Amino acid sequence: CLRFEPLQGVCARQLLPANLRDQVTTVVYHREGMPQLLRSDAILQALIDTGTGYRIPARLALTLPRALRDPIYRCIAKNRHRCRL
Repeated sequence: CLRFEPLQGVCARQLLPANLRDQVTTVVYHREGMPQLLRSDAILQALIDTGTGYRIPARLALTLPRALRDPIYRCIAKNRHRCRL
């Protein structure tokens, strides 16, 4: 089960270190006992953890270097409100 919380919310204050909370303007994926993941790592791991059909392409995408994945993530995040599917 995934839960979505704002980075400025109570949950983030409890789970994220202050320096990360103040710097982050992107998605953070927190799993109990695991390091926090950011940007493309966070999205892809969340897709894997859902157990849906998206987990296979997400696993493949994780094999790409983060230097390729994160710019794609930033472009999608920046333009997400323009896209109408």
